[in-house]
Order: sequence, then structure tokens, then C-alpha cells
Amino acid sequence: MKVLIVEDDRNLRLVIGRLVRHMLGDVELKLAETSHEAIDHLKASALEGQFSLVISDFDLLGGTTGAEVLEWVREHLPHLEAKFLLLSGNEAAAALGVRCLEKPCDSKTLRSTLSEMLNV
Repeated sequence: MKVLIVEDDRNLRLVIGRLVRHMLGDVELKLAETSHEAIDHLKASALEGQFSLVISDFDLLGGTTGAEVLEWVREHLPHLEAKFLLLSGNEAAAALGVRCLEKPCDSKTLRSTLSEMLNV
């Protein structure tokens, strides 16, 4: 299983990665700080194997957003939209029509949401 984590806060990116590894065991993690990096990973996945889950912050470095990643997924990998989770303190994120958890969220809530999304 491959999971893409898009988060500009390095520490939070690593914490989310550890939680995902703890929940799913042998999982391949790809990490990105910006929407541009995330989209590059998604493009490469066509050759390397598709992602099973995308976890993205809404507000990212360089003025980019998780909404840009979601827009790209909707256009190029629509099957992945159901496995897209936004983490945000921004109210606009909830209006995008995908699962959204308000930041900060506790690990129990994140774990429960991921379990539900991945049926584990």
C-alpha cells in the first residue's frame, strides 16, 4: 500500500507518517511539503503504482493548497478522491466535498477516520 502525506510542517508530517505505519504496517510513504511536490508524486505513481490514500494539509508552503492537489486528483485520478483526507483549520476546506478533519486533531480521531476510509 502507498500513502501520500502532504504537510508543510516537518514534525507533523513525521507524526502522521508514524501513525500510518503503526496502523497499516508495511506501507510505502511518500512525503511532500507543497502541492507541486505532491502532484509530482501522483504523476510518478502512474509508473510506480497508485496511491491508496492521500492525507493533505489545506494550507501549504509557498501559497499552495491541498485544494490544488485535490483538483489534480479529481481531474487525473478520480478513483482516489474517496481516499483523500484534508487536515485543516481553514473553514474553506470543509466545502471541498471530501473528508476533512479540523487541525489540530488528536491521534485517536485521525486513526478512527483512517480506519473507516481504508476499511481496516
